[in-house]
Amino acid sequence: MKKSDIILLSIMISVFLGSILAYFTSSWIIGLLSIMLFCTISCIGFMLIKKKNNYISRDDFVNNLLLLGKEKSNQYIKLLYPDIVEADGNMIIQNETLISNCIKYSALGEEDVAVQYRTCKKLGLSKIIIFTNYADKKAMNLSFRLDIPTTVYPMKKLYSLLKTKRILENKSTAVLKKRGIANILNNLAYVPIKYFALSSISTALLSFVVPMKIYYLIFALINALLGIVVFFLSKRQSA
Repeated sequence: MKKSDIILLSIMISVFLGSILAYFTSSWIIGLLSIMLFCTISCIGFMLIKKKNNYISRDDFVNNLLLLGKEKSNQYIKLLYPDIVEADGNMIIQNETLISNCIKYSALGEEDVAVQYRTCKKLGLSKIIIFTNYADKKAMNLSFRLDIPTTVYPMKKLYSLLKTKRILENKSTAVLKKRGIANILNNLAYVPIKYFALSSISTALLSFVVPMKIYYLIFALINALLGIVVFFLSKRQSA
């Protein structure tokens, strides 16, 4: 579990418990204070539960495999299946299963699945396992309908399999740099401004008809400010 997931889960639990407490006490102040207290306790609790290790993170693992290509991902697959033999660029383990490395930046498509199916039929094998970054809906539907049992493993599944067998590399093998503030701001510049504008307008209009006017006006102001920030960031990118 990533730190962002831990924080998000903590906030969710804290808001839920704080809302219940605010309802029964009829005090928003008590509710807000309890949310802050529950959030702090939850974060500390989840951090203590989380096991510490020196394994490479899942995001860095995915980035490494995509950037370094099939030579790197083949190494990991061979660690999972040490008894494989190679033929025609596909890897086949001894129990009649075709192990296919389709890890790439783009999604697994129907043609990719069809190629593995034809190869499996040609070689007379009885099962297909495909490793990929992610698969589109049509590819998954096709894999379910094949007369040969076909399993599609996304990158997170490969990561968990390697982690279970304790054959992941350590954190120092990460290729890409960590995301910084500049990277986050650059990504924010590509968010369509209309989303912030529509959110600001709708929440501002709702403030006329709902009891908690101040909260909707605050949300409208936040969305408006974010829209202005994104506007200037996008102008800077295009300059």
